[in-house]
Amino acid sequence: MRKLFLSRAAEIFVFALLLFAGSAFSQQSSAVRGQAYDVTREASISGTVVSYTVASATAPLGARMVLQTSSGQVTVHLGSSGFLEKNHFSLGVGDSVRVVGAPVSLDGQPLFLARVLQKGTQALNLRSLNGVVLGRQGTPSADQSSRQGGAR
Repeated sequence: MRKLFLSRAAEIFVFALLLFAGSAFSQQSSAVRGQAYDVTREASISGTVVSYTVASATAPLGARMVLQTSSGQVTVHLGSSGFLEKNHFSLGVGDSVRVVGAPVSLDGQPLFLARVLQKGTQALNLRSLNGVVLGRQGTPSADQSSRQGGAR
């Protein structure tokens, strides 16, 4: 009888553990969904680069810049700094740029996810229309795509 009781108690404990773990994961995924790229909220902002960071220490990781716009400063996530370098796109303090992207809130802080970055006559797609960052491993950069050529 005692073995049966211990066995049932262990089953209930494992069930409760799985139940709480599932609840924790669902909360995390809803937070991630909250910061997903939404093309219907896409906007264009222009301004002057106040600061540029190659590798942000906070999520989402990657290159960031702070842009001084007519309505204030905006933190912009650019994606992979390596992708910018491969495409010969450099940024510096004082550069005038235009960014097409979508605003999100991450941990209560506003962030602008850049999809297209333009400086002068140079423009670079940083994300797909679905918001997927380009230039990560397995995603061809513009240089790689042009070298591959078309169907023959």
